[in-house]
Amino acid sequence: MHELYAVDTRVQPAAPLPARSAPSHDDGAAAALDAYDSDMDASLRATESDPRERPSPGFLDAARGGRVGPTERAALVAWMSDFARHFDIGPAALHRAVSYADRFLSAKGVAPGFGIDYPLRLLDVAAVYAAAKHEDSTTARRVNARDIAACCGFAASREVLDTELVLLSALGYRLGGPTAHTYVEHFTRHGGRRGEEDILELRRTAHLIADTSLVDHRCLRLLPLAVAAAAILLARLFLTPSRDREQVRRASRELEEMTGYKPMDMYGGMDCMYRMMPGDTGVPESKQADAVAPAVIQRSASCVRVTSSSGCATSPGTLSSTPPRSTGPSRTPTASFLCPLALGLCLLFAASVYAAASSIRPEHPTLRATEAKPAERNGRRDPRAASEMDGGAGEDGKQERHLVLAHKLFLLSHTSVDDLSKVALRAEVLDAVKSDDMAPLFESLVSAGVLEPDAALLAEMRGRIDEEIRKFDEKIADAEENLGESEVREAHLAKSLYFIRVGEKEKALEQLKVTEGNTVAVGQKMDLVFHTLQIGFFYMDFDLISKSIDKAKNLFEEGGDWERKNRLKVYEGLYCMATRNFKKAASLFLDSISTFTTYELFPYDTFIFYTVLTSIITLDRVSLKQKVVDAPEILAVIGKVPHLSEFLNSLYKCQYKSFFVAFSGLTEQIKLDRYLQPHFRYYMREVRTVVYSQFLESYKSVTMEAMAAAFGVTVDFIDQELSRFIAAGKLHCKIDKVAGVLETNRPDERNAFYQATIKQGDFLLNRIQKLSRVIDL
Repeated sequence: MHELYAVDTRVQPAAPLPARSAPSHDDGAAAALDAYDSDMDASLRATESDPRERPSPGFLDAARGGRVGPTERAALVAWMSDFARHFDIGPAALHRAVSYADRFLSAKGVAPGFGIDYPLRLLDVAAVYAAAKHEDSTTARRVNARDIAACCGFAASREVLDTELVLLSALGYRLGGPTAHTYVEHFTRHGGRRGEEDILELRRTAHLIADTSLVDHRCLRLLPLAVAAAAILLARLFLTPSRDREQVRRASRELEEMTGYKPMDMYGGMDCMYRMMPGDTGVPESKQADAVAPAVIQRSASCVRVTSSSGCATSPGTLSSTPPRSTGPSRTPTASFLCPLALGLCLLFAASVYAAASSIRPEHPTLRATEAKPAERNGRRDPRAASEMDGGAGEDGKQERHLVLAHKLFLLSHTSVDDLSKVALRAEVLDAVKSDDMAPLFESLVSAGVLEPDAALLAEMRGRIDEEIRKFDEKIADAEENLGESEVREAHLAKSLYFIRVGEKEKALEQLKVTEGNTVAVGQKMDLVFHTLQIGFFYMDFDLISKSIDKAKNLFEEGGDWERKNRLKVYEGLYCMATRNFKKAASLFLDSISTFTTYELFPYDTFIFYTVLTSIITLDRVSLKQKVVDAPEILAVIGKVPHLSEFLNSLYKCQYKSFFVAFSGLTEQIKLDRYLQPHFRYYMREVRTVVYSQFLESYKSVTMEAMAAAFGVTVDFIDQELSRFIAAGKLHCKIDKVAGVLETNRPDERNAFYQATIKQGDFLLNRIQKLSRVIDL
């Protein structure tokens, strides 16, 4: 049995996540990241298993002599939440602050010479302040002890600092232990196989449920990993209400894959969590009654009812005072796990939902619904979601249908997309081929084994194509005989667009040239070039794209409006990114942020995604701050892309542990992007070079242990990572393995130029010697 209770030292902790095998097309890149992912998971669990990193579960009952009871503790947690919200301190710091306070009370208690309220409030203030500084290094610049003392009104700034020092000393300066919030973030970085779920909404719901565990002291018996596992499972069940037993089993299997816990392993800890509902948290029931609506409770509980022959399903109106007990092997483990846990925690979650919907601010601070934008499905989280885009990309236009189809075809060939999603994608591709009569594409997909042969369908599409071409030829002939030059051009353009629609690449390019011959205006010629560029991006024909961009630049020398010039920058930036010229791509994207209108290529949030990714590995810190971190256009959209905001801000704020957690969540989005996937290994290497260089730049020498702690991994992992980068010449440092120290030896600009000159000179001499041998012969 895995370790569930913090006080149970006789069993082993839950097994870390196994490293996943890398797809062959990644050339080992995914394996390198999975190694980091697995090592980070093992580091979190190892820290959690240290008894010094968590409070004693029974300290309120055994060691305080009745001076600090469950009610007092719950009220203090509520006060800490209000205090953190006043200073705009996030929930991650609140979880850590509650842990600090519990650990201090577990070790030191309250001095007997004082009243109970004053020292506890002062302790909570110091805990929140210390936790906030640990989570965000900018807290010390935003908040100081004087501001805190003024807000509290019962202590001086010197008392706040002294209490913080006493707190840190009592904790042994061990401040980085994982919390339930840490594990929810850790396990919701990826969407996993649940493509139908919105990962942002899942994380938000799981956090809200995990926040409720702060109030009830009985949850101290559970490890943070166990609380997070229960919160994630309940969030999934709440967001996908169903009575299907198969969905329940699938959720249980995914829970076990993520956390290492089987549902039956956690059954013994369900008693306290079952009772964790309004009226039993230590807060007076009179303050909670208005926050709970019976209708909402019934709806929430129905989301997690399990219909099974074991009779474990429980109605919300028939909750007993004790959780059901296992009656033997015949009881379904999943059902035994879900019923008490779901009906307990979902009641708490229902209260918060009702309070948010009815604009009632609940007294219980951890039940306060956070204000968040509705999660938006896009191609960065779910392969199916990307394929389901009908082109809605912005208020001024829609993404071209054939580019949406190109993304679906890319996903069909990707090894990371599961078979179930591919079945749905294959059906969508077939529907798109039928609707646009794409007979040439249908033939190529049949020959590649993507679609099933259908001679009747192919003949039907060919017949419709021939009929439409005949009609276009008649319109062109009529326009040439009876109408003007503009009508002739429009008829040729319509035929060109039809060839693009049905997938006749060569005929479309030829017809576009004919249309260009009947076009005089530079702006209209540019529009034809854009159509050619779209054909090139559909077929990933970089030679065609390069020639078209050069042609467009020559046209602009003859004149042209700024709107089309700005659109060309986005096209060229996408081409540069797809050909691994990230520096030029970042420059072009940044120039187009405020004038973006190229919705036919991709939505604006995808454009911001590309801009941030390319800027991080090409800009220095000053430029990154000015052009990306503080850019209002980016700030308005960056929250729509999962993990992107944390990825950018944690790098700039030197929060390396958070940076790699966010980067791990972004890797799936990068691998599922048809323009970035070929460069996944290169980009991952460049990002790590940037972050390692930034860390080492501040030190002449630093211990391996300190660097491993900063990144949240083990010393062995850092040793292996840096060895590869040093050998490749990416990092200028050396490892003292005996002393466990990293010593930087960055050459200055003059010495670096000298070394480069020597290296290039040796290369030139070798080439001259080889050439002389050929000439002598």
